[in-house]
Amino acid sequence: MDRPAKTLADVRMRGFAHRSTVEQALAWVDAAAQRLATEQVSLWQAAGRVLTADVVSPVDVPAFPRSMMDGYALQAAETQGASPYNRLEFIIVGQSLAGQPF
Repeated sequence: MDRPAKTLADVRMRGFAHRSTVEQALAWVDAAAQRLATEQVSLWQAAGRVLTADVVSPVDVPAFPRSMMDGYALQAAETQGASPYNRLEFIIVGQSLAGQPF
């Protein structure tokens, strides 16, 4: 089945008669975009906004290495063939508590 060649008369091509490179498009955006003014707002007003500078804590919190989530670690090769209908059984070989390596 032959497809007809797309022409400029094709409604899907309107606005695409001229093509630009990625570099040209980025240069256009850089030339047209303007940096927004900064303002200080309360923490409650900050939801959904973007920071204008990095926020860095002067202290580590907590002051020891800590996992952010509980969970299990597996090697991908050991899970080969696992699926919701083919569950594999694994043996727990140890545990690592907060601030203590396995």
